[in-house]
Amino acid sequence: MVTDGVLTEAQADEYRAVMKELTGLQTEDLLMLIASNTLSGGAGGGGSSAPPTLITTSGPVVAGGSYNVNTTVGPISLTLPASPTLGDKIEFYDMQSTWSINNLTIVRNGQLIDANAGNLIADLSNAHMQLMFNGGAQGWSVYNL
Repeated sequence: MVTDGVLTEAQADEYRAVMKELTGLQTEDLLMLIASNTLSGGAGGGGSSAPPTLITTSGPVVAGGSYNVNTTVGPISLTLPASPTLGDKIEFYDMQSTWSINNLTIVRNGQLIDANAGNLIADLSNAHMQLMFNGGAQGWSVYNL
């Protein structure tokens, strides 16, 4: 437990170990990546101020994209980039609240998703998720579910 916003040394060590396990990066390298993404608006984007692009059919997505995926008519499969760069981000929104009825499938395109070799099925309505490419044994990491 963090008290008064201060980590104990043991908590900081645990944090470093977890972040290295998740990303394959040392804490200092991860902080540099986070800082460079924050200062530049994000490697590959994600979290931009532009409204999400409406998607109503299956197809590829690009790094830095922000997508409102409307599955009202039926399920949709979106394919991640084949050669992502460390820190690339992609955002997906269910603004129509239909993913629980017609799922969104994120096709991994040869990269892992949260260290798994399967595609990601999004079946939670009204969700917002962000994927960030961490490389190595993690591949794409899922945030903001």
